[in-house]
Amino acid sequence: MKLIKWILTLAVFLICCVAGYFSVRKPEVIAVHREGNYSFIIVKKFPLTTSGKIKWWKENEHSLKENYHIPEPDEDGIFTVIIYDYGDGYQELKPDPDTFFPSDDLDYLICFEDMPVKANCIRKDSSVIRLSRSRYGTMSYRVDGAGFHQKPGGPLVKEPRDR
Repeated sequence: MKLIKWILTLAVFLICCVAGYFSVRKPEVIAVHREGNYSFIIVKKFPLTTSGKIKWWKENEHSLKENYHIPEPDEDGIFTVIIYDYGDGYQELKPDPDTFFPSDDLDYLICFEDMPVKANCIRKDSSVIRLSRSRYGTMSYRVDGAGFHQKPGGPLVKEPRDR
């Protein structure tokens, strides 16, 4: 019985340590790329939860505008921002070495021509959130396979999943 209490105490302690670590880690913007009214942000240590990702955007939108001049809306106020996890960093444009069968497919990467180096691509599947604003000011968020939208001054609404 004493051993079970000790194991449970240790488990609770470890869970608290891990939760504490993830709650205090600060996301770090590695780079920003622009292409028209599309902006791409490369980050390290991005929040893990859906709500944390949306909250990070809302809390940092103004500083991103000040420091990086993004988002860059078009004349109708429309913009799209895609945030990617830095993960293993930038890669060269070449077939995916992680596939089971050899492939010549390069579509798994998005490359940024504003970088004058060979390693200027990031994996598309490392996208952590995609957000956009319509001409009417409605914000749309795609994160963790779910969709959300928010009209100006309105609540954040989760969109029903397709069946």
